[in-house]
Amino acid sequence: MNSAGPNDRPHARPADPYMIRALGMFALFLTFPAVLISAILLSPKPPAPPVVSLVESAVVNEAGGMQALLASNLYYEGREQFIMNCTACHGERGEEKPNLGKDIQHSRFVAELDDAGLMNYIKVGRRVDDPLNTTGIDMPPKGGSQALNDNDITKIIAYIRAIQAAARGEVELPES
Repeated sequence: MNSAGPNDRPHARPADPYMIRALGMFALFLTFPAVLISAILLSPKPPAPPVVSLVESAVVNEAGGMQALLASNLYYEGREQFIMNCTACHGERGEEKPNLGKDIQHSRFVAELDDAGLMNYIKVGRRVDDPLNTTGIDMPPKGGSQALNDNDITKIIAYIRAIQAAARGEVELPES
């Protein structure tokens, strides 16, 4: 019988320290991009503005349709009135101005009002104590300009209808 001595046992190979480091680096380089890509794909995206359907507009119809409106003086005069009376709170194209005015371009509220309802809304405004007021500040009657008459407000409505149609991608607004 052969007896195995202490030197006759098979020896375990010593761990290669470089192999362990190499495996660690390999795991790091696989894990980091996966975590980064997951973070990008799973990060919350800002919601897209709602697509709103425009009610039939008497102002647009009387102009002969949206393309005719955009080529008319009504559009340009409405833009001028909007700039003079509304841009302080709503920007030149009806964009939101935080803590001042809501986004008119994508406003479902504005889009769903017929022209008479929008006329009345502009005339009356919205007080800060109105439950539908979400800005915490008044929208003054006639945008704060008592000189605005119905004809001026009709022009503003024409411009608002145009910027909403542009926001929906239906038309391109003329250059200023």
